[in-house]
Amino acid sequence: MNADYLKCPNCGVVLGCGLKFCPHCGVALPQTREQTSGTSLFSYYFVQLLLIIGAIIFGGVGACSTYVIATRQTYSRDLGDLSETYWAVGFIAFVFCALGLYLAWRQRKNK
Repeated sequence: MNADYLKCPNCGVVLGCGLKFCPHCGVALPQTREQTSGTSLFSYYFVQLLLIIGAIIFGGVGACSTYVIATRQTYSRDLGDLSETYWAVGFIAFVFCALGLYLAWRQRKNK
């Protein structure tokens, strides 16, 4: 049988591809390769969004660590509270950046 046609498993009628149900008996037809290949758990834009968020996380953590190390070397004492402040500011900045990217992505997707 040609790949452009599909046979109904219930009534045996030859049908064109792309149908989800048999128009004669109403039984659900098996999905073809063309129907299932387009569905993916992760879209291209979602993967890009995850990569950008990951880069922001690693960049923010690196910047916070650099500031803490530079402050410790400059003042030669442990500034634990300042370290926690850097982490808090970095986390808040990450949340706002991630939220902004997500909203921009949703805005673009809805157009």
